[in-house]
Amino acid sequence: MPGQTLLGALLVTLLVLSADGASIALGGVHSCALSFAVTNSTMKCWGQNSKGELGDGTTFNRRTPGVVSGITTATSIALGGHHSCALLTDGTIQCWGQNSLGDLGDGTTTNRLSPPWRCQASRRRQASLWVATTRVPC
Repeated sequence: MPGQTLLGALLVTLLVLSADGASIALGGVHSCALSFAVTNSTMKCWGQNSKGELGDGTTFNRRTPGVVSGITTATSIALGGHHSCALLTDGTIQCWGQNSLGDLGDGTTTNRLSPPWRCQASRRRQASLWVATTRVPC
């Protein structure tokens, strides 16, 4: 049953997260969790990965959470249909995944398999990112 799959994925995620704090975000075809620790944070994603939305440098689907490459200072996360974003402690936003309509805000339409690109966003723009993540406001 679909509900059992989602519940199983959430239970697996909760087991992987640290006790310091956590945040979970759901996208159109994938899910991510952010665990907070005193010195760093870890973002893990699972689900469909046809556009690189899991941020692990591949396009292989994952049934269990896998670490997103290079995300260690995220304070919050947001997911779109086929892309993912993280707001970092320095105020920048990193996004990866589908970019066919300029979803990532990097001025291209190239899909990104991992989070290499940063956008410096104003506070107003950051707030709009977390409200609606269909396009990155950079």
